Amino acid sequence: MRCSLLCKSSPYPIVSLTEGTSSHDFYSDLFLRHDLLFSPDVEVETIDQVLPAVRCNLGIGFVPREMLVAVL
Repeated sequence: MRCSLLCKSSPYPIVSLTEGTSSHDFYSDLFLRHDLLFSPDVEVETIDQVLPAVRCNLGIGFVPREMLVAVL
């Protein structure tokens, strides 16, 4: 069986929105569909806080593409 990108990212800490948000639910479901547990190491309250947490080397995070274009 081939290891997906999600599988390869599992040893790294993950930065995510808190449980109960639609983003957290989306990634929980996505990981589950690949037989992986979504267990963020760092949870932030707003999407604007994900990128600063990643920049501080707290983990990897998922943000909308539009956010990345705005900061580049």
